[in-house]
Amino acid sequence: METKIHTTGPELKKNRPVLQKIMKWSSEKLKLPLASLTVIITDDTRLRDLHKQYLGDNSLTDVLTFNLGDKDAIEGEIYISLDRARDQAAFYNTSLMEELSRLIIHGTLHLAGLDDRNAVLRKEMKKKEDILVQKVVDLYQL
Repeated sequence: METKIHTTGPELKKNRPVLQKIMKWSSEKLKLPLASLTVIITDDTRLRDLHKQYLGDNSLTDVLTFNLGDKDAIEGEIYISLDRARDQAAFYNTSLMEELSRLIIHGTLHLAGLDDRNAVLRKEMKKKEDILVQKVVDLYQL
C-alpha cells in the first residue's frame, strides 16, 4: 500500500512520518483493502470549494473522503482543512497532531463504509473513531 501526505502547513513537514504511520495503522486496523491512500492537508477555502462541488454544500467542513477505486482495491483521498483542525484542537484543548489523527481516522472510517449522515450513524461512527483515536494517542504519545 502506498501512502502520501501533501500539506501546505510548513509546521507539519516534520510530523509527516508520524502521520503516515497513523494512516497505515488505521487502515490496517480497519482491514481496508487499500491500493493507495493520500491525505491532502489544505485550507478552508479549498475544502469549501470541494464540499460545494461534490456534495452541493457551501459550508465549511473539516474532512472530505473520496474512494477513487472500488471495494476490492480502495484508492483513497482524504482532504483535511488545516484551518478547521487548528480551531478544533484549540476548542477541544488538544494537540494539532491529535486532531489531525482524528480526521485521518474519520476519513479511513468513511473508506471502510461508515457514514455520519444521520444521528444514529454519526453516534456509531463517533464511538469507533474515539476508540481508534485513543489507541493512536497512546501508541504515538500525541
